[in-house]
Amino acid sequence: MYKSYKFRAYPNDKQKQITNQTFGNTRFVYNYYLSKQQQDNNITIKECISDYNKLKQTYQFLSKENQYLMISTIYKLNNNIKKYKSNGLGYPKYKSKYNKNSYTLKENIIVNLKKQILISPNLGELKIRGYKKLDKINGTLINITISKEKNDKYYISLLYDIPTPKRTIPRVTVGIDLGVRKLLTLSDGTTYNNIHTQEKYEKRIPIAKENFARAGAEQRITLLEGDATDILKQLEGSYDLIFMDAAKGQYIHFLPDILRLLPTGGLLVSDNVLQDGDIIESRFAVTRRNRTIHARMRDYLYELKHHPQLETVILPVGDGVTLSTKV
Repeated sequence: MYKSYKFRAYPNDKQKQITNQTFGNTRFVYNYYLSKQQQDNNITIKECISDYNKLKQTYQFLSKENQYLMISTIYKLNNNIKKYKSNGLGYPKYKSKYNKNSYTLKENIIVNLKKQILISPNLGELKIRGYKKLDKINGTLINITISKEKNDKYYISLLYDIPTPKRTIPRVTVGIDLGVRKLLTLSDGTTYNNIHTQEKYEKRIPIAKENFARAGAEQRITLLEGDATDILKQLEGSYDLIFMDAAKGQYIHFLPDILRLLPTGGLLVSDNVLQDGDIIESRFAVTRRNRTIHARMRDYLYELKHHPQLETVILPVGDGVTLSTKV
């Protein structure tokens, strides 16, 4: 699967000059052939590429640019026009230097995450910083995209081809909620065996057991009775899917053991993380009795989004769900 990693870039003055010049040249080529497309709607991409060799002779500054980069700019325009013709929306617009600018490179790129530098033939060593401290990315680098925002900040996006981890049978949930989440069932009716679930609230335990028995699933579900804080520390092995629906203030304390049990490629699903929208409010806007849970949940969400071993998305479904994949 393809996965992109975004880093802040810190070019020096010379690198800024080279990058801005490349932004201008790709913008010039894009706008030039957009104008030709408007003048002659029947012109083909092959004709544009053939014409580009003549264009370089007319405009000498293009002869110094990466040939692949300029040709890919023409292909990008062609793809945008195809999208317009297929759905009738979003005809390509002329690019402006006052908007976000970007270009993509594919060849002769070296990335050293430990030293936090990127090396390219025209820029040399470029300093980069990521919001996660990654020492290594297990995958094949496909290309890099250099961009500059309106605020004059530079960014690097690295596109990698990541091997898809082999997944096995999911086996654990934390918090059973009366046994409603008793089975993992596919659309064809297939159910997975050896599902572990944990329940602390004593009044719910017999109800959960009754629900398991009604479904004929006693032999397929192992109910662990007790506090998840204690039980998680005793669990061994790996669990490919962990569903967490427990005491919200304890999520942050469960995380170290969850990460220990979760293999690379495993999925952690955390339920009820938005607290009816209170999570985005200041702690002073939350009732005093809920401030501890509010603070711990904010810490938990921050950890999910910034932990170097996790890639997390937050879904505003119900009372909020996070999906965290271990990388």
